[in-house]
Amino acid sequence: ACMRTVRELQAAGKGAFFTIDAGPQLKAICAQEDAPDVQAALAATEGVTDVMVSGIGEGAQLVAG
Repeated sequence: ACMRTVRELQAAGKGAFFTIDAGPQLKAICAQEDAPDVQAALAATEGVTDVMVSGIGEGAQLVAG
């Protein structure tokens, strides 16, 4: 259902994408300006019990070992 929601957001012109790891959680990635719409759409999706919002990290860094 969440994948369908994200695809509907894409069709509506939102820059949203998803990824899924080994569990049942979908990770939606979007532009910051689209985050409120993506969050609301996912929260309204049947079966969704919680939507968490976070930012994307700074990227790879070299760590001296």
